Amino acid sequence: MLLLLTLLLVPYASVQQTPKGCLLRNELAVKMKNGHNEWRQKVAQAKLDKTIFGDLLGTDSMFVVKYDCSNEGLANAIISNDCKHSDINVTLLGRSENFMTNRVSNLDVNDVKKLEEQFQFAMDEWVDSVTKPLNKDVVYNDVSMAPFAKMIYYKTVSLGCAYTYCKSKIAIACVYGDAPKLGEKLYLPSETGKGCTNAASCEKVVPGAKCEKKVAEEKNLCTTDASQITTTTTTTTTTSTTTTTTPTTTTTTPGETMTQELRDKVITMHNYRRSILARGEVRNGKPGNPNCPTAMNMYKMKYDMSMEEEAKAYASECPLAGSPSSDRLTGENFHLFQGNHTIPFMNAITNAHQSWWSQILKNGVNGQMKYNEYLETKPEAPTSFTQMAWANSYLVGCAVHRCQDVGTVVVCRYSPRGNIYKEYIYNKGPVCGACTNACEDGLCPPPN
Repeated sequence: MLLLLTLLLVPYASVQQTPKGCLLRNELAVKMKNGHNEWRQKVAQAKLDKTIFGDLLGTDSMFVVKYDCSNEGLANAIISNDCKHSDINVTLLGRSENFMTNRVSNLDVNDVKKLEEQFQFAMDEWVDSVTKPLNKDVVYNDVSMAPFAKMIYYKTVSLGCAYTYCKSKIAIACVYGDAPKLGEKLYLPSETGKGCTNAASCEKVVPGAKCEKKVAEEKNLCTTDASQITTTTTTTTTTSTTTTTTPTTTTTTPGETMTQELRDKVITMHNYRRSILARGEVRNGKPGNPNCPTAMNMYKMKYDMSMEEEAKAYASECPLAGSPSSDRLTGENFHLFQGNHTIPFMNAITNAHQSWWSQILKNGVNGQMKYNEYLETKPEAPTSFTQMAWANSYLVGCAVHRCQDVGTVVVCRYSPRGNIYKEYIYNKGPVCGACTNACEDGLCPPPN
């Protein structure tokens, strides 16, 4: 009997695990995922309180939201160290977010139950944004209900959340993989809608989608492996962040070039992150660790076309890993979206940079900010972060390339190179203390 019960619990347990690499405690991530799906079930099954939400039809094409580490990373970035909202705008990435602060004294961040209460409070607050009944056509036309609209939007299939506790206040943020649009339906209402009963209604929205019938928290909701629903009918897009370690060469897709918009994005992503690092606003390692020290000598970066040409040349080889440092005089960061030939170039650039920088939030560096052999060779070494953060690197150029047999490759090259043994990632001290002429957002002007 015990063996039977164990076997029966295996599928359930697998659903309750968040993806590997996420930072939020599994219990809290599951709390938010299940909490959102509970409301999506209520919408799908027409079980919303009619006195608050109106007499609404259900739907047979509401999708499960899955927990996603990239959304979690954005949620982390949204919250500043003083529990305020940072200036990051996730709508530029086609995503949406909910944010809440709550005054709470003496919160023990190791007490999961207490944290779960705060996360539940956040969801309740977002649901309470609905102050008048929705129209029966469920067209989104009232921005005051935006928090709830983001929670139930049927084309959203992923979310990630984060929190920061600041003495007497907690800030909680969730980022969603899509965003409801004013003037469009929040879901596809159906006269017979009580949630999906088979895959047919789900496949009308996403080919290959299925209807969940077993997992209680997701029952009668559609499921898909896609990370984004790009249309209301058939097209889907997926992204991946898998990398491997053995270089190779394969067939390429010609004609792929950077645009000025992509170049501007590269610079923005570098300088924003270098700025908050220089000002001491980046956590050094896992939650609970102190922040990295402030920087005296962090250069503001400039885009360089010669660096781009170097990056393009290597990316066109369709490698599976970064190049050996002995093969180049410049620094390098590398990311492979293995098997993904459809990710938009802007998403590829954005996701790659987020992946590189987020290393510092998982595996910190020594308090001296000194680059050494141990830092470079330890498990999950944050060497992509250290190159992005290398104070003396002030030129960067990047490339994105499609490879038919590999996926999509992103390469950035840096000058002067970083990640040099026995040198400092940056010099600790007063912000801009080593700048000779000016200081902007904690960054020194780069050499001419």
